[in-house]
Amino acid sequence: MSAIYTKRDLSFIYNIQDFVPLIIDSIEKCDTVDELCVTTHCLNNINALITEDIMVKYIGRLSKFLEFNKIGSSDYKAVINILMLLSLPQWRNKHAGLIVCCISLMKDHLYLLNVNELLVVYEIFCKIQEPGHMLNEIQRCASKYLVQLEEEMRFLPDKHEQFFQTAIDIILRDQQRMSGLSYLQACLALCFFNTLPQSFIQQIFNVEFLEKLDVELANCYFKDIYPSRVRYLMMQLNRAVCLDYPESNIPWFHQKYIEQRRSNVDSIKDYAVFKSIKDCLLKLAKDENSIEENRTSPYGYHINFILHLDKNDEFVTTDKAAKRVAILIMKPNFYCRFHKQLKGFYQLKIRHLEILGYKVAVIDSSFWRKLDSFEEKLNYLINTVKSDEIYTRLIRTLREVKK
Repeated sequence: MSAIYTKRDLSFIYNIQDFVPLIIDSIEKCDTVDELCVTTHCLNNINALITEDIMVKYIGRLSKFLEFNKIGSSDYKAVINILMLLSLPQWRNKHAGLIVCCISLMKDHLYLLNVNELLVVYEIFCKIQEPGHMLNEIQRCASKYLVQLEEEMRFLPDKHEQFFQTAIDIILRDQQRMSGLSYLQACLALCFFNTLPQSFIQQIFNVEFLEKLDVELANCYFKDIYPSRVRYLMMQLNRAVCLDYPESNIPWFHQKYIEQRRSNVDSIKDYAVFKSIKDCLLKLAKDENSIEENRTSPYGYHINFILHLDKNDEFVTTDKAAKRVAILIMKPNFYCRFHKQLKGFYQLKIRHLEILGYKVAVIDSSFWRKLDSFEEKLNYLINTVKSDEIYTRLIRTLREVKK
């Protein structure tokens, strides 16, 4: 028997009655997890018609599956369907024990669930507050999705508003048990999506929290790694709040920290690409004083090149500039693994630089390496910078190259 199509009106209820005996028969005969999953899906679709007798038969069959270990953690899709049925208001209290058993089946395997499936488990857990041993795993998986969302900024789950509210509720409930690093990571991820509550901002940027964080760092086990990760994350969050939530009036207090890190710049590690791009830019600008290299923006973002232009997009010296174009060289690991999209940190960097008044142009270093001729590289810059005057100057330069 395949799944039942549902239509929520009286005609559906009238017509589906003929299928109820078939569903009862399928309950008694189902012997595999796939058959149980289909039957459960059908029952979920006609839950308003489920009688006590039907539910008794279903619970009896499900109990046999559990008793003989015929369903396990790898069958999480079926388990989610079962949980959705058992957690309906009319059955939840009667079968709380089975709900706990089914959630426990997914121990150490919650990471396999997608966002919507994790939301199902979370909502059921909140209603019955069991099993307690799954709480930490649910928290870890929620944090994992926040980090993934942070890295893939343009992705939003179908129920993203519900997802973010659920994440906020989890953080509020369990923040006393979260490490400083986990708490800051979760808050930064929320900040990326402009969903960081003002209450979180006020809580983090106060003396009490900072003193608590200092105590945690003083007593942590990995003193060579953990404190530096926390401090870097705290700087990122301070920067994001200053730029994305200026109404919060949080001061920027990481300037000295940024200056200490300034010597470690990305372009030095990829000097061949850096020099090649610089040569092309100098060919365009004619005057090297209109180009800056390896600069740090306010709030500590490293910029590979800054082009200074006047109102007509002509190259000018820094003191006469009306526009600034920030050119960022992006390495392969700055992009997502399976599709060509910048990770969250770099998308946030672009957003923040634009807030600071820069026009941002991105150069893919791996693509740049594939360009053989000077003409190809100039063409690539045409599409990257997208300035009318620079475009005209590039065309002129291309003609000179062809001669």
